[in-house]
Amino acid sequence: LAYKDYMTGGGNRLAFEIDLEDVFSDDTRLQNTGLIYFDVDGMKKINDELGHIKGDEAIIFAYNSISEIFSKNGRCYRIGGDEFAALVTFEDESIDKKIENLIEEFEIKLQNSKYKIDISPDISVGGVRYDPKLDKDPKSMMARADKVMYLNKTKNRKKVNFENEKTKI
Repeated sequence: LAYKDYMTGGGNRLAFEIDLEDVFSDDTRLQNTGLIYFDVDGMKKINDELGHIKGDEAIIFAYNSISEIFSKNGRCYRIGGDEFAALVTFEDESIDKKIENLIEEFEIKLQNSKYKIDISPDISVGGVRYDPKLDKDPKSMMARADKVMYLNKTKNRKKVNFENEKTKI
């Protein structure tokens, strides 16, 4: 129970940090690792105007959507109120496409769900691939993913690519 999020049934922040530490202890695995952060926008408005039960449903909905797309390439976690992470392995280069699929799926599910309201949540996404020059420990990789996610959120970008040489922060 210490590693499980009570609302979503997925891994929680503690499980996420332990798993990331484990990845950092395996150089071979680390070389193919990516970290994706997700933030559900509009949660305060949903909670304020529709109530916390609807807000909880939106959180579960978001986690299930993220997990459905990314669990084949890694593990998904709820790391905060409306924040999620996926720790993924790049066996191929399709992760960018998976992010686009997630955003599209999220929007389609919203259109067909009980969230047909003026306050539909949106999702901000940011991801990084392990970089041995920048990621000396798990916290540095987490900070980079968080910065990229926040950058995408502030620019209100829908199409999100992993950090590359042009977007390094």
